[in-house]
Amino acid sequence: MVNLTAFLDPTTGCKVFPSSGGCDEEISLFLYKGQVNMETINALQGKETGLRDHGELIEVHVVPYDKLWRITADAKVLCAIALYEMTKRDGLLPQTISREVSK
Repeated sequence: MVNLTAFLDPTTGCKVFPSSGGCDEEISLFLYKGQVNMETINALQGKETGLRDHGELIEVHVVPYDKLWRITADAKVLCAIALYEMTKRDGLLPQTISREVSK
């Protein structure tokens, strides 16, 4: 697992602020690479999740990575794509990404 926000300039605090000035929320974005079989992908497609008693209804849509940026309006996803593509372009990502979560 790689913390993509760790590659940001230190003056940013190496965090992303979804609404600077609007709230004090901050997020870090991580990259994890793994393989998933088609059976698992098919089981996830259309799955409903979320905390219903909090008014959440989340439906999972599995899409190819190369189409993701065009079909989402989620700023966190778009930011994660940008950080991934820029760190990859600049050769900052390790050749192999550990499957262990660093603490």
